[in-house]
Amino acid sequence: MDNVGQHKACRLRPLGLIPLIVLGLLSTLATTAGSPDLDFSGPPSLDIPIPPLLLNPMVDAGSDQLVLENSVVTLSGQVINDAEGLTFVLWTQTGGPTVTLATPRARTTTFTAPSVDVRTELTFVFSAGASVLSPQADSDAVIITVDPHPTTRLSELSISAGAFDQIFQPSLNDYTATVGFLIASTSVTATTEDPGSTVTVNGASVASGEASEAVSLAQGINTINVVATAEDGVTTATYTVDVTRQTVEQFAQQAYVKASDTTPGGPLGNCEFFPGPQTQEGAEACAQPVDGFGRAIALDDDSLAVVARGAGRVALDGDALAVGSVRGAPKVYMFTRDFAGVWAQQAILEPIQPPDTTPDEVVYIFSRDEADVWTQTSYVEASNVEADDNFGWSIALEGDTLVVGAFSEDSNATGVNGDQTDNSAPGSGAAYVFMRDAGDVWIQQAYLKASEVDSFSSFGASLALDGDTLAVGAPGSDVGGKAYVFVRDGSGQWGWQADFQGSDGDLHEVSDFGLAVSLDGDTLAVGAPFEFDWGGSVYVFTRDGRGLWTEQAFIRASNPSGGYGICFGEDDYGDAFGTSLVLSRDRLVIGAPGETSGATGINGSQGDDGEFGAGAVYLFIRDGSGLWSQQAYVKASNTDGGPLGEDENYDPCPPGDGFGAPVVLDGTTLVVGASGEDSAAMGIDGDQSDNSTHNAGAVYVFQ
Repeated sequence: MDNVGQHKACRLRPLGLIPLIVLGLLSTLATTAGSPDLDFSGPPSLDIPIPPLLLNPMVDAGSDQLVLENSVVTLSGQVINDAEGLTFVLWTQTGGPTVTLATPRARTTTFTAPSVDVRTELTFVFSAGASVLSPQADSDAVIITVDPHPTTRLSELSISAGAFDQIFQPSLNDYTATVGFLIASTSVTATTEDPGSTVTVNGASVASGEASEAVSLAQGINTINVVATAEDGVTTATYTVDVTRQTVEQFAQQAYVKASDTTPGGPLGNCEFFPGPQTQEGAEACAQPVDGFGRAIALDDDSLAVVARGAGRVALDGDALAVGSVRGAPKVYMFTRDFAGVWAQQAILEPIQPPDTTPDEVVYIFSRDEADVWTQTSYVEASNVEADDNFGWSIALEGDTLVVGAFSEDSNATGVNGDQTDNSAPGSGAAYVFMRDAGDVWIQQAYLKASEVDSFSSFGASLALDGDTLAVGAPGSDVGGKAYVFVRDGSGQWGWQADFQGSDGDLHEVSDFGLAVSLDGDTLAVGAPFEFDWGGSVYVFTRDGRGLWTEQAFIRASNPSGGYGICFGEDDYGDAFGTSLVLSRDRLVIGAPGETSGATGINGSQGDDGEFGAGAVYLFIRDGSGLWSQQAYVKASNTDGGPLGEDENYDPCPPGDGFGAPVVLDGTTLVVGASGEDSAAMGIDGDQSDNSTHNAGAVYVFQ
């Protein structure tokens, strides 16, 4: 504060000398007035001493200071005319939060700066006075600015994988959390109290209040270091998060779920998993109504929907459920899980077909109220509805967006909202996008077709929706199958972004690339279950910030086999790896309903190939470098397959359980359907050993 000192040096101060001079003069005259020796011949000579004690002091409170909260601050005042007889000095506080001065009547004193949340000013005045003959005093002020400590405190800290064992407190630096085996990564969100502070997560910079990139979690304990650095760039604090991921040995089947009224199911045949019939016999079988608990499943948190009649799919999002009516009116079993992890059947939903609708070409909408009661509230049809389009074979539901696939639709339109009236491209397929308005009414928003006309391409056989991105599979395309991605802009208009086909040299006309698709953010997985002599494979693609997609991985099972498994004729069998799949962040679950081992549980022996069509599920995890690796091989607790060759009914394709089609994944829960399972059990965790109810179907929950 040099400028302040300069200003004080130029001040005019009252000296108080005039009255003293006058007083001295009068005293001298009074003394000499009666003297005979008084000589007035010359000018009088006055010698009036001015006692030093009569000079007023000049004071300086010192320079302004910038200090940290809770630090000890020294105030040091100076008396410039420090004459003898100075009677007092005094420090007083005139502004800011009150503090206690250690020695307020001394020239130097101290105090402890208060704790503050923001920069705060404190004002102090230093005063000094002389004798009673000069009652005037001088004073000077100084401003002490108190800053909060260069704060490294966090106001919030969380992980996407789950909750901490501890309640977050800014003063607590160590946290722990336990997650299931299926949680293979987590992001971290740290929010600083001071907007000027910065954050790193395992050394990578992250904006305050925003989620970090995914941190891969190995089995066991994973330590994540969150470092907050204050605005001074020097002061830091480290928060440690230890996330324990359960091991594969802890991953296990949680429930064996059956219908409450278990009955025999219908024939599986090709139509069980694949939209396009391979033979005339297959076409006739697929035209029949089908049964089988677990043909389609949907999972959302603690709610599970299982379809046991028809070939339509089901989608569940919160309190909304959509189910397709394809090859028979659907029958949906609803289950819920309580806080103890116990599943129970909640309801059976059997929709009522509205009048003037085309049979088996309707998707029904159900809503759940606050009392957990499901009610049929609406339905949707295609804008160009026709019989046998298989509208509802695939369904995707997210928020107010519903997408329905009709893989047998016949128009020769291409792209978005083309001409629906020319049915010259049989089996080309279509997808329909519906939006729910404020009145809870579903309105068709878009009519989507492949970017090129291709009869029997089965566009719409599979769907995956994530936000404003939609993936559509066309497994019947004459290049061995294709997949397409569409995106929706801010005005609600859909447009084509990319199309894909397999790159491997074994991809052939009937590879069925696109039979299954799954989408999560900027990652797309596409199944090709007939590649490699019906052994199957899966392709993974990723999208960059420019919207460009590239192939990231090509995946096969740890025990790949072709030539047997699912039956496509007397001599054609295959594992059909990639028939079903689900992608969630860095986790990819792939179903192979034709897999043949007799293993049970998790990571059993894969070498026993005696259970044809028993089925299996494979879990793959992507690490931080983008590499995928298999981490679990999952089988049913009651694995069962069919014999190779004709059965007693001269069926050349006697099916096994078909475990692995479909699969769904939500959080730490994996659910697998096996609509060919044969037990007569009912409800939850019944007797799995009585195989007297052919193709009744079952669902398996793992956690």
